[in-house]
Amino acid sequence: MLRQVLQQVQVLWPAVDVHVAVDGTQSEESSSIVANGRVHQHMVSCQKWKHSDLQSLAASITTPFTLVLEGIAAVTGDVNLPRLIQQAENFKSLGVAVLGGSERGHDGTWDYTCTQLVLNNYHLELKEGYDFSRQTCLFCDVTSSSFLAATWVLKEVPYDPVLTRKSQTLDWSLQLHHRGILSMTCPDMMFHVNRNMRPREQHYEERDRPCVTKEEKKQAKAQLWTIKRQYRKVAQKWELNFIHFSNGTNLEYNCREIHFDCQANTKVKHYVLPPCCLKIKYKMFDIVDIIAKESKIPYQIGSGTLLGAVKFKDGLPWDFDDDASYHNSDMGKFKRSKQRMRRLGVSPAFSNQTSKLDPSIISKYIYMTGQGGFTFDLWGVKELPSAANMESLTEIPGNLVCFQYGNVAITIKAAIELQKNMSQTNQKNPHPVSCYLHSSVRVGTNWLPAPWNPALVALQKYGHNMYRHEPHWRFTGSSDPYKFKSSMKYPKTWLPPNQSPEHSTSRPVKTGWPRCPRPGHPACLDIHPMDGSIPFV
Repeated sequence: MLRQVLQQVQVLWPAVDVHVAVDGTQSEESSSIVANGRVHQHMVSCQKWKHSDLQSLAASITTPFTLVLEGIAAVTGDVNLPRLIQQAENFKSLGVAVLGGSERGHDGTWDYTCTQLVLNNYHLELKEGYDFSRQTCLFCDVTSSSFLAATWVLKEVPYDPVLTRKSQTLDWSLQLHHRGILSMTCPDMMFHVNRNMRPREQHYEERDRPCVTKEEKKQAKAQLWTIKRQYRKVAQKWELNFIHFSNGTNLEYNCREIHFDCQANTKVKHYVLPPCCLKIKYKMFDIVDIIAKESKIPYQIGSGTLLGAVKFKDGLPWDFDDDASYHNSDMGKFKRSKQRMRRLGVSPAFSNQTSKLDPSIISKYIYMTGQGGFTFDLWGVKELPSAANMESLTEIPGNLVCFQYGNVAITIKAAIELQKNMSQTNQKNPHPVSCYLHSSVRVGTNWLPAPWNPALVALQKYGHNMYRHEPHWRFTGSSDPYKFKSSMKYPKTWLPPNQSPEHSTSRPVKTGWPRCPRPGHPACLDIHPMDGSIPFV
């Protein structure tokens, strides 16, 4: 694999010097590549390799920037190195010296690391998400394992050799944070890595406590239910999904328990959707995904659904209609599952939609309505952009993953071999497309098919500054967020009905969100910023 990666680097960036750390077992594999003079080999022990060895590798580097690649499965044009360097130059005046990207795992899952470090009074908190963005990148204290860095940073801010390999990354990020050196993540720059992006490592705190009997568990559950019932009226009054007490007790209420009617199609004009409503949306995603997998229907999310996945790793908190595309020829499969979808809680309606730009283009359109005022639009197309034939597959490294029928992960090498075998045995392939170049992205609790490089496709559709926010286009009368001007004035604070607002202390910030009919309500959009994902969590 090392040899393949080095060859890919030379093809993509022939003028770039490469410094590679190898051990004895890999030296023969890279020796023929080293002979060309652009590749410099450094002998290390892989069992003892740590990030601290980067400082010794960087000692001989004379270029202003260094691209650090770790755990890479393949190097492709998904990392636009010239543009990444240009971004580093543009952000240098802001104090940015490290730029990371998104990562696509060996199973086809896609994600990116953007973590904020909050260090205060001997406490360190790691928060996922971003508060600020600039153009196509997010300000993050911790970014991806592969990144572009100013060379002086690698030389002057060393990794601590005493620490374990995993803790070195956190310590190095803390060092950068302490020195005021900024890091960013640019999700449209996609690295292909050897690990799985889906599972999240969890660290558990071991507690010494005696064995708990079934009776004690039953009593504890009853006690928690009693506490939950005591505070339910408060939760209803203030429309709370969660109550976190200082003693560690956490209460969760669903929409029914707090008498909350989602009505997402009207509420998103002024309010952030609560978690209990988003769970209803996740169920709709589940239903569509289950039917698609069982019937072998390739599809992929798009529009605002894709934008929410890239920005929030969730649905947009102010969006009620989700979008995906599928093959026109697969409409019959959805029709055959019509009754089952209704039993699961979704009502589909089937129709033909003619393109406004070209009347000859007809989309087999499926409009799904579900609980809570949520809708799902499935747009039929002649061919999905991610559909790959034999010719297009051969242009991609064979160890990367594509998806058969849009949902079965298989290496591209295996997909090509399968197609060749079918051709040799004269077997008729009911699916002329051998594989789909999807990536699986996180949307709340779901992992759904999306374009190969999700952030890049979203960038091409929504442009720079897509990580900033705008109201839903249905409520602005314009698809351009920068033409929308809020007429909001500084209102009085919202308080529950029949309670005087005289003691208001809230001072909403003027933003581009529509004026909230219940000023000061904690879910009002107009008290939320127009940038960042963390304020909406």
